Amino acid sequence: MILKKFHVSVDGVRVERINTTHLNWGPPGESKLPLLPETEAMEDLLIGVLTEHNIDFERQDGVIWTCGPSGNGRTVALLRQILSEPARRAVGVVVPAYNGFPVARPLDDWWHLSETGWFDRAVADDRFETWFQPIVDTTENCVFAHECLIRLNSVRLYGGLEILRAARIRGQLQSFDGYARRLALRSVGRMAGRPKVMVNFIPATIYNPDAFVSEVSDEIDMHGLLRQQIVLEAVGSDAMLDHTHLGRIADLCRRRDIGFSLDDVGVGATAAKLTVNLRPDFVKLDRRIVENVERPAEASTVRKLVEVAARNGSVIVAKGVEKTRTVENLWLLGVQCMQGYLFGRAVPQPEQVMPLDSDTPENGCREASGR
Repeated sequence: MILKKFHVSVDGVRVERINTTHLNWGPPGESKLPLLPETEAMEDLLIGVLTEHNIDFERQDGVIWTCGPSGNGRTVALLRQILSEPARRAVGVVVPAYNGFPVARPLDDWWHLSETGWFDRAVADDRFETWFQPIVDTTENCVFAHECLIRLNSVRLYGGLEILRAARIRGQLQSFDGYARRLALRSVGRMAGRPKVMVNFIPATIYNPDAFVSEVSDEIDMHGLLRQQIVLEAVGSDAMLDHTHLGRIADLCRRRDIGFSLDDVGVGATAAKLTVNLRPDFVKLDRRIVENVERPAEASTVRKLVEVAARNGSVIVAKGVEKTRTVENLWLLGVQCMQGYLFGRAVPQPEQVMPLDSDTPENGCREASGR
């Protein structure tokens, strides 16, 4: 029996499906690692590496099964160390019973799946939390909003990027994005007062903008929140090629009195075009621009975006601000609203940060919005 395979994409992750479930996975309790090379040349290379390092294996229908006391994790770790990146992409690890089909995961993906078992346990136990990072209006010396960020506080603190990467590798990015958003709104509903918060969403996971905004509206109402409190923040918006899709979401938000923000807005004509066409309430600068704002090219980009935003009634927010010198350079370019470690890290319970000028008492904070 010759195994045939075809490629599929799950939340942007390229995997291979095997067209048969008649694989011999070995006796119960016996750990075998089924490796599927894409080509005969890759098969020869793989066999050579396994032989050289005294790893027992057997061949069955195009699949190389490794076995022995070293363990699957150590075998994959060895292959990742020896094989080049293109070679690693040409070797799949067959995983049983994915939607009825065995799946050949790229070697690196299998490794990350194995190393991120904490994600599956946290999902099963509902262990994820929403933390809040302050966004500061430096002209008023106070916090005017918080960004909701997904966290897992377990054996260590897991940040948003590694959590989302674990979800993406599993093909669960869309469902997890919705889970994180609902968790954020539920967490905000438990907070005292009516703070303005920015809740992230990944545009590529939203297939039906009408259903998406309607669901968010229902969640807001269910938790007793005001729609004016909530700003939906499009993560990675600068990389979106379909501006019509984002524009539809932005328009639906405006109709329902929900704020809309573009995150990670970067360099080039796309950034200004997005700001003009979508008319967001907030535009968050890519942290790479903020970190290098002293350079003429980055400074010119920021100045242009500030001018475009002012005409559109949008507010520019600089992310990743960690130095006082960066604040001063941003002031010179017309940016007043900022976010970063200089003003406060994400915390489970949001607190007002101290005024930037500690000798000046905080007299409240206006709502930073041009609308």
